[in-house]
Amino acid sequence: MCCQGAEVILHPTMTYTLDRDAELAIARASAATNQCYFVDINVAGELGVGRSVVCGPGGEVIHQAGSGRELIAFEVDLAYLRDVRERGWQCVTQPLKSFRDSKLVFSAYGAGVAPSDFLSGLGSLVVPNGDGDPGKT
Repeated sequence: MCCQGAEVILHPTMTYTLDRDAELAIARASAATNQCYFVDINVAGELGVGRSVVCGPGGEVIHQAGSGRELIAFEVDLAYLRDVRERGWQCVTQPLKSFRDSKLVFSAYGAGVAPSDFLSGLGSLVVPNGDGDPGKT
């Protein structure tokens, strides 16, 4: 979805088991890998353990709810999201560009990356030189 330009993914779940911690790690990884806001909403009360989470485009936790019902309000900062996609989170990670520019072909995905106007518009992949400077492309 993010390769087609999605900026926010809403992921409803219904977990009542002890593996919620693993799901929270997956939610953070999904946000970082796709450089998007990832909202993992889990049922609270008798049907679920709650602990919904809102993650930012670097995988950072913006808010994590408790086990009860909770109303979660958060701001989607599209300028921040686009900056993360352009320069990387903390000027380091640029997974969308890395996937786009990879020369590896995975047999499960056919002959490579499908054309995407969104991915093409992200600009060049910049490899940091270790001191926070953007480095070279």
